[in-house]
Amino acid sequence: MSIGIITILWQGAVVFKKRFWTITTGSLVTPMLYMLAFGWGAGRFMSVPGTDYTGFILPGIIALTTMINSFNAVSSGLNISRLYEKSFDEYIIAPLSMAEYTAGKILAGALRGMYSGFLIMSVSLLFMRGVKFDFLFPVILFLNCLVFSGLGFVAAMLIKSHPDMNRFNNFVITPMSFL
Repeated sequence: MSIGIITILWQGAVVFKKRFWTITTGSLVTPMLYMLAFGWGAGRFMSVPGTDYTGFILPGIIALTTMINSFNAVSSGLNISRLYEKSFDEYIIAPLSMAEYTAGKILAGALRGMYSGFLIMSVSLLFMRGVKFDFLFPVILFLNCLVFSGLGFVAAMLIKSHPDMNRFNNFVITPMSFL
């Protein structure tokens, strides 16, 4: 890994450390509401052969959480720094190639998504009985994080305004959550 990628990851770690509690609580609130509403609420009246309904929907909730958090970790900050703060220009003139910057941002966003996924997995292992995760699940989860972090990077670079970013979320990311 090059020093440029490590530098971008370091920047992401500093931001993560500074906003630790905000990121952590934000990563937990929505998935826990889904678990309350669909898992423990409506799930009491549903059954799935071989497992309880909560265990059935848990991988989907984790995938949804990592997808949204990976996308937002990259797209929002990069879009704001590029269009409003104009701090993106500082990276362009830095001794850092665009490929290193891109790889670092995408990897940092994917790691942020994995953090949110592991938070939900940990909470579910603590409070739910009979939950099992396959070895392949974290690998697929990381690929999910990389794809949506990359999509967040592309969207942030191509979209010309913050309202257009909201429209992109409404027309692309929200429907993906139902798939």
